[in-house]
Amino acid sequence: MAIEQTDAALAVVQAELDAARAERDQYCDRVDTLTAVCRSNKQAHRITVGEVDRLTAELAACDADTARLREAHAALALQAGHYERRWESTVAEARRQARRADAAEHQLSTDNHLRRNAEANYTIAVSLRAKADDVLALHRPVTRGAMTICDACSPKRGDGPSRHVLVAYPCPTAAVLNAPFLPTT
Repeated sequence: MAIEQTDAALAVVQAELDAARAERDQYCDRVDTLTAVCRSNKQAHRITVGEVDRLTAELAACDADTARLREAHAALALQAGHYERRWESTVAEARRQARRADAAEHQLSTDNHLRRNAEANYTIAVSLRAKADDVLALHRPVTRGAMTICDACSPKRGDGPSRHVLVAYPCPTAAVLNAPFLPTT
């Protein structure tokens, strides 16, 4: 009778342990997924920033070219007396410049949107790292005799039939959470 009760209690504890391990594995998978997303977004953010800088320089060059072309065109038109042609050319150039400026503005807006998304994902990843650090604080090393064990994974003395099972530190949870996975800035 006592053996059956012990076996039943052991089965309940084993089921709870299996459920906790499954939950831990799911959490680690989520952390890995978000870390990968964060890395991807950080890379996209770097690329986007470079593209924004390039487009900003291109827009400035276009503005300078427009001013130079308008000045040159105005001088030639006045010398030749072709006011009508000057007007048409200026309007066509202004339309071309307006199209280029609209395209650059659209690209800048898209890049800013991507930058905000990357920053938000990075913030989420940092928050997840903080939560992982909280879990890691529970899994701290404790010295028992000549052995360093995990305080959370190893049962305390007198904790039932498995009181002699000690889990060496770093335990699997601490090893996973101590693994570097967030990019540093």
